[in-house]
Amino acid sequence: NKTCIIEARNVVVCGKDNEILGILISGEDVTDYLQNQNDLQNDINLYRILANNIPDINLFLFSSDLRFILAEGSEMRNNGFHRDDFEGRRLSEIKNNHLRKIWAPLFKSAVNGKETSAEYQYNGYYYQIWVVPVKTGSNQVFTGVAITQNITADKYTEQKLKSSGEE
Repeated sequence: NKTCIIEARNVVVCGKDNEILGILISGEDVTDYLQNQNDLQNDINLYRILANNIPDINLFLFSSDLRFILAEGSEMRNNGFHRDDFEGRRLSEIKNNHLRKIWAPLFKSAVNGKETSAEYQYNGYYYQIWVVPVKTGSNQVFTGVAITQNITADKYTEQKLKSSGEE
């Protein structure tokens, strides 16, 4: 008693004088495909919830061609970005040149299987970014995840400690 979803296609077959000779009907079982899409959407929604409930971070999920699948987080909003500025776009298509230059080598490393991290400044804030490959069970990279964290308070504390130690 399994329900299947069939995608049907109909084609009218016509003769030389445009008279209808018949109809060709074909179908394909798309049940598994739709279930996989539903599972993926559920996973993405969980990532969104996670990213929105951890302060000072952004979470980006991107494909092997560096197209953003998900972009979410409080820091994105703090910097005037919306997920639509990223999702569905390739890294090369985002409007911010500064971020594109910093992120490009890190994202490329991830799709090549290497974990990377870096610190950078943006919009008066300090950030730490971690970029990691996401692999299948057979160890093939199929996507990547980037997490940025606002570390400005830590940097200011570090600077204060350094300056107090120098006096």
